[in-house]
Amino acid sequence: MVKFILFVIRIAAYFFYPEKELIGLKRLNTNKPLLVCANHGNAFIDAMLIMAFSRRKYHVLVRADVFNAKWANWLLQKWQLIPVYRMRDGIGQLDKNKEIFEKCIKIFENNGAIIVFPEANCFLEKKLRKLHKGSARLAFQAEESANFKLGLSIVGVGINYERMRFFGGKVWLSVGTPFTIAHLKNMYKVDKNEALVSVTKQIESDIKVNMFELDNAKQEYLWERTLAWTKTHKSFQYAMSVAEHIRLETEELQDVLKSAVQHFESRLQHLGITRKSLQKFKSMSNKKMGLYVALRLLDFVFLMPIFIIGFLFHAISFYLPLAAAHYFFKKDREYDASINIAGAALSMLLFYLIYAFWFYTIIPNIFIVGLGLITLVITGIVAFHYRRNWIALKSAINYLKLKKQDKIELADQMNLISEELSQF
Repeated sequence: MVKFILFVIRIAAYFFYPEKELIGLKRLNTNKPLLVCANHGNAFIDAMLIMAFSRRKYHVLVRADVFNAKWANWLLQKWQLIPVYRMRDGIGQLDKNKEIFEKCIKIFENNGAIIVFPEANCFLEKKLRKLHKGSARLAFQAEESANFKLGLSIVGVGINYERMRFFGGKVWLSVGTPFTIAHLKNMYKVDKNEALVSVTKQIESDIKVNMFELDNAKQEYLWERTLAWTKTHKSFQYAMSVAEHIRLETEELQDVLKSAVQHFESRLQHLGITRKSLQKFKSMSNKKMGLYVALRLLDFVFLMPIFIIGFLFHAISFYLPLAAAHYFFKKDREYDASINIAGAALSMLLFYLIYAFWFYTIIPNIFIVGLGLITLVITGIVAFHYRRNWIALKSAINYLKLKKQDKIELADQMNLISEELSQF
């Protein structure tokens, strides 16, 4: 059941994050005990991406308070999620971690893998916060229980998002080089804290080299806009280089560029033109623009019936998680992507089961029902792209309405800002 749900979530992730780059993922696919330590900025989706794309069974250590409800406790344990107690959960609760650690050690003894987030908190930001020593403590206790012959490997993973909360953008999953701790046996016996600090620093170093770090929201905005404006193929190395250059730039230049980009994009929004459309239209002749609009109009007219069907059958399962995330997690925006992806995947699965039952009551033929479901999938994909075509068509029409001088001015401004951003 878990494998099937992960398969569904993997499909949903392709739509939510159309681009992805998976680096060193084979390092996770071993048959030996493994402790995966990753940065944590996007709630449940962080673990789901690792679980969905590495094709290995994992258990995940998560904060205990999400298990409070009985239904949540049952569901999360089915998903191989394990509660871990923190100081903020109450000093009296910390003793429960002994039982949790024993459970984790048994998983390692069976050559299992566990995902942990050493920051022990989650915020929507592109930086690594202070790591707690719990991950190192778990690793040493596991090795100690096997007289340091367990062969446990620890690996740092960087989970990076172009746009953390919103639909679209690219995700980079970068896996570091695994390391073992058996050689630190003597250090651990002499001074446990020194050994814990040493391994925690190694974990921190390994995560840092595999993630993009930016100091504040302003730098994150410039990083996102630089990637959007200057590159169609956003490799991990390029995105990392942009982040490093932005951090080194002066506050004054950061402020100037942020203001220029925001002002220009606000103007485009007011005109009803997307930046990507402007990039395409500025080099097109009026004849080509006319042909472009005509083709888009044909798509708009002829695909409308399919769009309506696709929209009616998929709108609830798509928009319901968005509404739920907005209503229940107003102060915790880091849950947006997790609720949207998992919610859309599971609600889509539920609705398709309902549709299958409905179709079967009308025509009790498995082949016809299967054909009907495949047709629904196609209408959903068409509806998804139809919306993009509609945005492109509106942009084209609004661009044609502009005066020649306004078109030249917009193109010049965009070229100037693109040149400045490309310096990163």
